[in-house]
Amino acid sequence: MALDRTPLHPFVAPAGIALFGASPTKGTLGFGLAKNISQGDFAERCHFINPKHSEIEGRPCHPSLEEIDARISLALIASPADSVPSILEACGKRNIQSAIVYSAGFNDGDVNSSDSFRRMTEVAARKRIRIFGPKALGFALPHSGLNATPITKTVPTGNLAFVSQSSAICAGILDWSMNNEFGFSAIFCPGEGTDLELPEILDYLAADPHTESILLYLE
Repeated sequence: MALDRTPLHPFVAPAGIALFGASPTKGTLGFGLAKNISQGDFAERCHFINPKHSEIEGRPCHPSLEEIDARISLALIASPADSVPSILEACGKRNIQSAIVYSAGFNDGDVNSSDSFRRMTEVAARKRIRIFGPKALGFALPHSGLNATPITKTVPTGNLAFVSQSSAICAGILDWSMNNEFGFSAIFCPGEGTDLELPEILDYLAADPHTESILLYLE
């Protein structure tokens, strides 16, 4: 499959990025994502959204998506679970059809029993938005200068792709890789993976010219 035809293409080559829940508070999910995106190759195409702040990492922070006059094709959602459906509604109005949902709190034992989860999936289906997550760590593409994870560490560039649902395992791998003995072409951590799943990720990696090997850790 050609890279520009894979379902992951809007994720890995976004025209613009909106980060919902951006934060200036160190140690938070919103801070890690804001820092990584603002320092990467997509910095000029990234827009922060949080009504509580006017500036983060030296960049303006907007109160809502409606305040942003720019092309956006990918939403990074680090807001509470109960806010995700309304965020997806706003994204649908802007024809944003790709979203990474980092938010946890959708489930108490069973993800499908959560009202927020049902509303999220209903809105995503109606607006035709593909979802990476929920409870995702995101992904990193070192060759493209795109780190859509909250882990604020440099990911070494190489030819190994790593895929796992476990955020803890991915975070551990990133720590372990810092000896620079090898690097990564990609790291994917889809979390619950209720929409985009392993076969679609593997299809993308199989066509990726930077990837020579794929390492999987599956639960």
